[in-house]
Amino acid sequence: MQIDNHQLQVSVKSLNDQQLTFQDKFGYHLTIHANERQPISFFDEADDCTYAMKPLASTDQSS
Repeated sequence: MQIDNHQLQVSVKSLNDQQLTFQDKFGYHLTIHANERQPISFFDEADDCTYAMKPLASTDQSS
């Protein structure tokens, strides 16, 4: 996993239709929450913060 261009060593702890949870080498959980279409938030247990996620703007220039 990579966050802000920093490589993290993680293991997958759980996966279901609404979330994917990783555990980092320090034992903290990182959880990606999703709706039925896409990821919507990211929770970092180490910081006790939830961050909103939004899709990147498309860079597809094909016509």
